[in-house]
Amino acid sequence: MSEQLARRNNAQAPAAPAVEGAYMVRSKPEITALLHQLVEAEVPITLSSRSGVSLVTALWTEDEAGGVVVFSADPSKPEVQALLLSDEIEAVSYLDNVKLQFEVDDLVLVHGRHASAFNARYPSQIYRFQKRDSYRVQPLSHTRPTLLWTPAEEPGRNVQLRVLDISHGGIAILWDGPTTCPVLGSVLAPVQLTVDPGTQVRCAIKVVHVGQRAEQGVRLGCEVFDVAPEESRALQRYIDQTQRRQRMLVL
Repeated sequence: MSEQLARRNNAQAPAAPAVEGAYMVRSKPEITALLHQLVEAEVPITLSSRSGVSLVTALWTEDEAGGVVVFSADPSKPEVQALLLSDEIEAVSYLDNVKLQFEVDDLVLVHGRHASAFNARYPSQIYRFQKRDSYRVQPLSHTRPTLLWTPAEEPGRNVQLRVLDISHGGIAILWDGPTTCPVLGSVLAPVQLTVDPGTQVRCAIKVVHVGQRAEQGVRLGCEVFDVAPEESRALQRYIDQTQRRQRMLVL
């Protein structure tokens, strides 16, 4: 499963391992230090299964001596029950500019006097991805990139969203529709990103930041993944060209 995880990350962000210096942490003291930061800062963690189940939770405690990590869990949520039936689960979280990802094995739901929780085996390794300081561009005034999403529960309905800025690995969108705003960790897929009349990118996005609601709507920061190699190159060309045009306007 570790090799599958590495291949999947490489597919989602082809340049990441070479540019971002992704590597696997196997040292127990390093793993403990990273998990301890997640506990202390109460950082949101997304548990996701291969079947598409996703749950945003938090790490309550890490017990290296006992060989267990404990996540918060509300048994009334259907995602909690669905994760218990999943064979392959990944945990993803962010510490500043670092993405942490590890496998969650032997997941069980335990009930205490006042709360329930997920117990899982203490991870033996963590993938650590240093975020690239990729250039983020704002669309030029004559271009209006959009994101088109078709909710799975409403196949006949398309939601069109305005793109505020874009980089090779992420976008910011304005959620101003009548439907409920996605929560942190939500995955929208498939979506079609149109950056100009000749460049359309089919991909999936995950919400990694939810801004404050304003009069215009809510700003969502999203990670972009599941991009075909040729469309990934087309997106990079658009970003490079937009960057050059913006520099020319300043001169």
